[in-house]
Amino acid sequence: MKTIITCLLLVFASTGSAFAQSASETARAHFDFLSDNEYRKAAECYSPGALREIRKMLNNTFEALPEEAREPFYKQFFGSGASKESLAKKSDAEFFAGFSSSLAKQGRAVGIAVSGKVEMLGEVPESENVVHVLTRQFSAAGPPSGRLEVISFRKSDGSWNVMLTEEMKSEMAGAPKKAFQMGEKALRMHSGAQPQG
Repeated sequence: MKTIITCLLLVFASTGSAFAQSASETARAHFDFLSDNEYRKAAECYSPGALREIRKMLNNTFEALPEEAREPFYKQFFGSGASKESLAKKSDAEFFAGFSSSLAKQGRAVGIAVSGKVEMLGEVPESENVVHVLTRQFSAAGPPSGRLEVISFRKSDGSWNVMLTEEMKSEMAGAPKKAFQMGEKALRMHSGAQPQG
């Protein structure tokens, strides 16, 4: 979940070349956009191909649901007026931004900090076009010393874009179910009911 919100969350167009010249600068911009709830701009840190893949993974998750359960999911993740037809009209970046925004809101509703201070600790180049950025992320829900995380970037057409690692793909595949559970928990908290389990 945290991976999706911060790396995805990851928090989904053009690349980040307009605001970054290195992988670390792209990472810094990405976290700043997430912190400022600017999810459409955060999408610009991904390549168009990555945004398409994210959308495909999430759509596959939705399509795997029973037909009668899909509409509530669309509304939970993209707003009360959302439908399969309206989502089909969105660009990949808009789809990413809508999902990321909803995920962050649901996290905040149950007390999960979705952004905080992030330190860039350094870069480890794997090749001329692949760099791994080591970050330390601080949040109210994490350890005081922060949480170390590596974010990978690939250079394409002169721009550094967030890479979709297998870990991120796994997190994204399970994101709708986790977010739905967060939404149910938020409703119970709002109504004063006791959480289940």
